[in-house]
Amino acid sequence: MDTIDRVALHRGRDNRAPTFDVSDDDIIARIVGATPRAAALIIWAVGSTPRAAALIMCPAGLIMWTMGLIRRTLGVIRGSIMCGRGIAASRIHMPTRRRAVFILNMSEHHMTEATERKRALVIGAHPDDNEFGAGGASAKLAAHGWDVTFIIVTNGNKGSHDPGISPYQLSEIREQEQRAAAAVLGVQRVIFLRNNDGELESTFALRAEIALYIRHFKPHYVFTHDPWKHYMLHPDHRAVGFATIEGIVSARDHLFMPGLGQIGIAVWRPEALFLWSAEQPDYVEDVSGFVDQKIAALVEHHTQLDENQEWQTRVRQRMAELGQEHGFAAAESFRKLTL
Repeated sequence: MDTIDRVALHRGRDNRAPTFDVSDDDIIARIVGATPRAAALIIWAVGSTPRAAALIMCPAGLIMWTMGLIRRTLGVIRGSIMCGRGIAASRIHMPTRRRAVFILNMSEHHMTEATERKRALVIGAHPDDNEFGAGGASAKLAAHGWDVTFIIVTNGNKGSHDPGISPYQLSEIREQEQRAAAAVLGVQRVIFLRNNDGELESTFALRAEIALYIRHFKPHYVFTHDPWKHYMLHPDHRAVGFATIEGIVSARDHLFMPGLGQIGIAVWRPEALFLWSAEQPDYVEDVSGFVDQKIAALVEHHTQLDENQEWQTRVRQRMAELGQEHGFAAAESFRKLTL
């Protein structure tokens, strides 16, 4: 917007000073000191305009009106002089002061953002998926002061080979295990969406739900499954990956779900999305100091891992191999998408 447009916008569409909607009764009441009903009687009795009635009934009003006329006349004279020698400078100078204040406010805003606590949102299909996919990165972010939130989309009620346990019992146990694992990593909160295991689809409803959490928590980083991974057997992993990616689009663009903006849930654009178990990873995170913490968190998932005594060796070996390729003792790999 150019300088003249800013001045016009400030002063009003027709470049006049803004006016205020004040009733005639209020004018009389304020000048004479009468109530609005009494003021109406004064107007009727005098048979003239409200301002003239006020002047007739109150000499002080006449003085005030005369002083106002003098001020307006001086303003016209001053404006005529400025037109001859400096009106252009005046029009430039006023917005310049405003621009300086705007830059100062922006500096303060960035300073607030720089000291603001960073946030990460880790979205997995089942309890234990977040630990396997980004347990080291989550622990590292939490250790560096980030606010980390886990979302578990299904209840994991089919993840057992024990014929003596029901899906209802299993879902309760797995939530307890997930809470314990998150506590080991330093995760601040865990949200359970409690969809049935194995029945998930990337629907518009799931996308909207994830978009709502993104707008609410305002994460700078989002972690989830890579839905494009070849030969991925579990349908829930694909569904959560696609729903998260589509949910980010709905969260960042205001024309998606416009009703949320009308109730104060504003759009939010994360800085980056990290896909674990990626088909084509292009980002490696050094988690050398967080391997034991990741393993300790996974240990909490007893229903999933107690039967397998070799899983720790495989996890440590895989993290070491990833790190060795890039000069780290241990690492986790992702596909990073800048948003």
